[in-house]
This record gives sequence, C-alpha cells and structure tokens, in this order.
Amino acid sequence: MRDLERRLRALLAIGHAEMESRRQKAAAAASLPFPHAAPRPGQKIMMEAVRRALEKGENLIAEAATAPAKPPRACIRPWRTDWPPGGRCSS
Repeated sequence: MRDLERRLRALLAIGHAEMESRRQKAAAAASLPFPHAAPRPGQKIMMEAVRRALEKGENLIAEAATAPAKPPRACIRPWRTDWPPGGRCSS
C-alpha cells in the first residue's frame, strides 16, 4: 500500500508541476503584443473564426497561405482574456 501511495504522490507532483508550467506559459503568451500595426483583413477573418469556434466548442479547419520567403513568425492569440489558464484546442 505504501508503494502505491508513493507512486500516487509522485504522479500528483508531476501533474501539479505541469499545471504550473502551463499557467506560466499562458501568462507569458498573454503579454505578447501583436507584432504588426494591425492584422491584415484575412487575419482578422481567421481570428474571428477561431474565436467563434472556441466560444461554441466547435472544430475549425483553417489554412493560411504564406510565402516561402516569409514564414509565420508570430503566434496570434485570438482567445479572449477569459480563456482558462492551460486551456487547449483539441485536434
């Protein structure tokens, strides 16, 4: 029984550490500014589609073209500020 308790405590510690790591990453991501003066029209449309899908709990398949010389360099955080820490999109 003690071995089981030791294993469970170890798993709980791992789970708590992962939750704290997610919380820290979410806090860091929330403070990232959009890297441009404003989103382009196509970006606005996609950001709105992602926001709506997240609010409704729906799936969304989206594709954004990018020129080979211009790889995407920013992660756009379209979620509202009340998105739960550690919230995830499932694929």
